[in-house]
Amino acid sequence: MRRPFVVIIVSFAAAALLYAFIRMPTVDMNVVRNAQAKQDAAYLAYACKAYHMEYGAYPAASEQTEILKILAENNQRHIAFIERTEKNTSNTGTFDDPWGTPYVFDLRDLFNPIVFSAGPDRRPHSDDDVSN
Repeated sequence: MRRPFVVIIVSFAAAALLYAFIRMPTVDMNVVRNAQAKQDAAYLAYACKAYHMEYGAYPAASEQTEILKILAENNQRHIAFIERTEKNTSNTGTFDDPWGTPYVFDLRDLFNPIVFSAGPDRRPHSDDDVSN
C-alpha cells in the first residue's frame, strides 16, 4: 500500500529537479566578457592617470607592450602602476582582452586616457568596442 505512494513522491521530486535544471538560467559569456573588458580597461586607464600624476605626462611609448613595461616598473622611480601576472599578460607581453586581443591605448587627451578592447569581433574602432 505504501509502495505506490513512495513511487509517486520520488517521481514527482525527480520531475521537479529535472524541470529546475532545464529552466536554470544560462549565462551569456559575452556579457561576462564585456564586464571583464570594461574592468580591465578602467584598470589600465587608472594606471595611466596615476603615472601622469606622478610624472606629469603619459608613458612615452606607442606600442602597448612598451606602455605596459613602463607602467609595470620600467620607469624612472621603479613604481609599479600595474601588476603583470601570467593571467593578465600574454606570452607576447601584451595585456589581452577576454577575446585574446591586446587592449588599445589612446593617450592623446591629457585629462582622459582612453583604453579599449576591440570587443568580440576583434576589430578596433568598430561598434562593439568596450572602453573605460
